[in-house]
Amino acid sequence: MDSKEVDEVTRRIAVFVEAVRSDVRTVAEGLMGVSASLAELRADVQKLERKVESESVETRAMIKLSYTELDRRLGALENGYSELRERIERLESTRGN
Repeated sequence: MDSKEVDEVTRRIAVFVEAVRSDVRTVAEGLMGVSASLAELRADVQKLERKVESESVETRAMIKLSYTELDRRLGALENGYSELRERIERLESTRGN
């Protein structure tokens, strides 16, 4: 190779290296953007997780309160039913006498 050919190859390599550097910069910038977006997404997911947990606790408390109230009402109905049944039995037993 003569001097001109070496210079041409050197120039082409320099152009290629600069193009690769440019591509690497572009990829690095894109990666920084993706990293920032991922950090924001993680923060949003954590907020949602806290909200869901909070609402879940509230929902469980409301359900527990509802079951407690339903249990109380069922107990009252059972007592009323027992009292009515006893009255009916007394009435039927007095009729039979």
